[in-house]
This record gives sequence, C-alpha cells and structure tokens, in this order.
Amino acid sequence: MSKQKIVFHVGDCKAGSSAIQSVLQRMSFSSPEKSSVNYVAYGRGRQFHHFSFSSVVNRKKTMETTAISKKICEEVERKNSHLNIISSEMFEHSDPEFLHEVIEREFSQFDVRLIKYVRPHLPHVVSWFSENLKNGSTQLNLDNFVRGNVHKKFSKRAPEIQKWSAVFQENITIRAMKRDVLFQRSVVDDFLKFALGSDDFVVDDLPHANQKMSQAKAEVLSSLLAGAHVLQTQPEWRKFYLMFSENMGNVLQLPDSEIQLTSGEVQTLQETYQDDAEAIDLIIGGNSFTDDLMNASKTSYPVERDKLVSAEEKNLIHSFGKASAPFFTTYNRHTIS
Repeated sequence: MSKQKIVFHVGDCKAGSSAIQSVLQRMSFSSPEKSSVNYVAYGRGRQFHHFSFSSVVNRKKTMETTAISKKICEEVERKNSHLNIISSEMFEHSDPEFLHEVIEREFSQFDVRLIKYVRPHLPHVVSWFSENLKNGSTQLNLDNFVRGNVHKKFSKRAPEIQKWSAVFQENITIRAMKRDVLFQRSVVDDFLKFALGSDDFVVDDLPHANQKMSQAKAEVLSSLLAGAHVLQTQPEWRKFYLMFSENMGNVLQLPDSEIQLTSGEVQTLQETYQDDAEAIDLIIGGNSFTDDLMNASKTSYPVERDKLVSAEEKNLIHSFGKASAPFFTTYNRHTIS
C-alpha cells in the first residue's frame, strides 16, 4: 500500500499563492482524484493559507511546530486522503534546514513533496514595490525604490534557491512564475498538475488575480504616504489606505496604465542581477530567468511618470495625508467616537 502524500506549497510571496489557495479552499476543480484530495484544515481556520504553521517554522519554535505538526498528522490519518496539501507563501522566509528537520521528525510516515514558485527579477521588483506601498512600508517612488533594491541586492535570490534545492534535493520542484513555462500558462493549473501527478483535471472557477496597481495610483500613494508619516503601524496605514482607495476614484480621474520600468531602470537591474538570473537557471534548469531579464529592454516603453499625476495634485494629496492621518492613529481610534 502506497504512503499518503503531503504536498507543501512553499511560496514564494507574490507568485500566485492567493490564486492557488483560493481554488484549494473552495475545491473548485474537477478531477477523478478530487475525492482523495484534502486541503489540510488544521492551522488554517477560515483563512485560505497555513500562516500559523509557517509562522512558527519561520521563528524556529520547536514546541509549537511539533504541536501543530501532530494535529496535522492526526487529520491526515483520520481523513485517509491520498493527497494532502499545506500551503503558505510565508514559507519563503523559512530556513529550509529547519523545515527539513521538522518534516523528517514529524512527517516521516508520509510521502512528502515540496513545490516553490519564484517570480523573475523585474516583475519581482515591481510587485514588491506595489506591495510595500499598499502596506505603508515605503514612501519611495519607483525610481528610488529600484535604486534601494539595487543597493541592497534585495532581489538576489540564487543563494536561497540553491539552499532549498540542496536541502530537499529530488523532493522539491522549483518553478519559474512565468506564463510561457507554466502548464496552461496558469500557476493554478501548473500546481494542480504537480500535486495530482496528472493533467486530467479542469479548474471550474479560476479566481481573479490580485488587481495590479496602476502607475498613476503608485504616484498618488507615494505622495499620500509622505504626508501620512504620523501613521506608525501597518494596521493604521491599512485602514487609512482602504478609506482613501475606496474614495479615490470619486475624486481623481487616474489613467489605468500598469506600472512599467523605464529603460534606465531595466538596464540597472539587468547589470545588477544578470549573474543571479544565470545562477537560478542553472539550479532549476532552462533559461527562464535570464531570458526574462535580458529580453526586457526589447519590450519596455518610455515612461513619463510626471505627466500621469500633476505636481499640484501630488501637493494636494500630500496635504490631505498630513491633515487626515492623525484621525487614524491608534490613540484617536480609541478616543474619537
């Protein structure tokens, strides 16, 4: 009798995890194998992902990790499903050696496989810029964000990918988050093919991808954040950001063009990450990262960001942020009612 199988989906962040988790949570696919698939419930609650498990693994909390692992094993054995799936993009930040020890110690009775999706360098920079703006983690415009990224080598990931590959060897599959290499050009379909071990399935209701931030909205949020610097925590900023976003369309008529890197920014990133892209391709096979990076100049267009939002509008948004942000601080949320 074959062992029950557990698939760990270990990210990365900003690489289609939400779409995969949404389909798994709703089980919105058709397959002869569907009845034998269990998207592990323990540690997930009402959420789509296993954040609590990845969180204790990231912090190397051995006792908490053991406790959660035992509950997961109990569920897997009780349900007796052939395929069991655990998913959290936050495993990206785990030490693969610690996670390997956990799997060897707690899940040795199962056939464990891991899959990891990695976004190429240029879209990785753009997606993290957008995410940092939405989270209130940066007040920089894209040009300065790119410079900071280059200075800190933030997107240099070959060493970590090499570590994951070396630790898990044949038990991990690392895929480029790039449409022309994904099965059916979809990360959801690609994941299901890996997990099920077959392409005999149909995704019934493909979730909408996270809405991309437009270049104009990015310019607006940079100005807003600079004015709202009094907000010190992410919850404060998120509440303020949601209020502003819900009403921004009624106040500002913003063009909907997606964020694009200038030719100068592309060249800077190419010079910084060419060696890293080549190293990743050697690890995972193929030329996806090198091709995506070095061919970008052929598809990039001139970007005139200053014309998307006028200086006058930016000043008004900055002033609005400065005047209204204090009402969203923790102190005022508890005292103003």
